[in-house]
Amino acid sequence: METFIFKGYDKVGQSLSHSLTKAGYTKVDSFADADIVLTYCITQDELEDVYFGSGGVIESAGAHTYCIDCSPSTPSFAKELASMATVNDMYPLDAPIFVRDITDEDPFAAPETISLLVGSEDKDFKAMTPILDCLSSHVINCGGQGSGQLTHNAFSLQQAAQVVSLIEAHALCKTTVKDAATDAIIDRSVSAQVTTPAARALHHAIIDHEFVGGYTTEIMMSELTAALKAADDSELILPQAEAAQQLLQLLCVIGGIDKTPAALSLVYGDEETCAQYGLDWSRAEETYGQHKHDESDDQDESAFPEDFSGYSSN
Repeated sequence: METFIFKGYDKVGQSLSHSLTKAGYTKVDSFADADIVLTYCITQDELEDVYFGSGGVIESAGAHTYCIDCSPSTPSFAKELASMATVNDMYPLDAPIFVRDITDEDPFAAPETISLLVGSEDKDFKAMTPILDCLSSHVINCGGQGSGQLTHNAFSLQQAAQVVSLIEAHALCKTTVKDAATDAIIDRSVSAQVTTPAARALHHAIIDHEFVGGYTTEIMMSELTAALKAADDSELILPQAEAAQQLLQLLCVIGGIDKTPAALSLVYGDEETCAQYGLDWSRAEETYGQHKHDESDDQDESAFPEDFSGYSSN
């Protein structure tokens, strides 16, 4: 296995491709010439098109091609993709990327900064271990097809909950005491193991107004949307995750889709500060038909879009 092709989200693809070319693999321009197909898509619609569309992987790649999908998706889609690939004598792996530190300036740039949560047959995992090790220093074998995505869905739900709870804790403290005291309270929560060191790094990003980085709100939205789709496939309702999704959608609507999730803290502040970072609340008025300070208690859930594809930065 010497050649590979990447398809999908370029901001992530450039880093993954760099890791492989640095290790001696050659990037090619067509599925037919690739020993390895590497994919990372923001939405499942895009992912379906890459694999099942005209000229896509299933139609164009050769037999014995390894298909490594690093996108956030669902266990059911991973299993569907695995079935189609196997019928065509290809070897599928669901290997979604989990970012270990969402405040990192470029978290996809090096193998040390991401984890790969792999679902595959044991023989395929063993065969692809050298490739996977080039992409990540933290490769976790989660089991058969779909198990990588299920693990990623579970991680994404926990990460989103941690982000929102930390931001709301910060907002409460900031409105009650001075910033220095707020910082001390968050420090105590880490010492008491209420929050994690990763949450502490997120808090530093919030208080320092560091809202630029490689792990964007768009990516977190993608991961949370995939987790909610997985829950929907199982007829499970996740109110906390749905609330987090609506908050992230709001940040996307007012112009924060390319900012890191730390920028969600701005939503809890004043409009003047938001404007300093390019956020425009009038967009929320246009989208939701109301101002953020409206006190209506009978908000219709239909006012919130079902997904974030309309706010994509691409």
